[in-house]
Amino acid sequence: MPDEGSDFRKNFSFNNSVFEFSKPVLDAAVTQILTEKPDLLLITGKLTCRGEKISHEAIAATLKGISEHRIKVFVIPGALDINNSPGESL
Repeated sequence: MPDEGSDFRKNFSFNNSVFEFSKPVLDAAVTQILTEKPDLLLITGKLTCRGEKISHEAIAATLKGISEHRIKVFVIPGALDINNSPGESL
């Protein structure tokens, strides 16, 4: 995920976010999923950073990689994954 700058990081630390750990945690989860090779993967929300397009694109690429290993991927977006206006807070 790209570096969004110090203001971005400050906003997330103010909101008690663990955003900086998202990528390593996701990578570890993907490794475990690909090792265990379940028939399907169900993800229920909290997929993106404020529903931003770049976050959707990043998670879509990750999930596509999982599905290419013949694992069916089902996603239920969370409230903050959809219809977010730039002015809304977490």
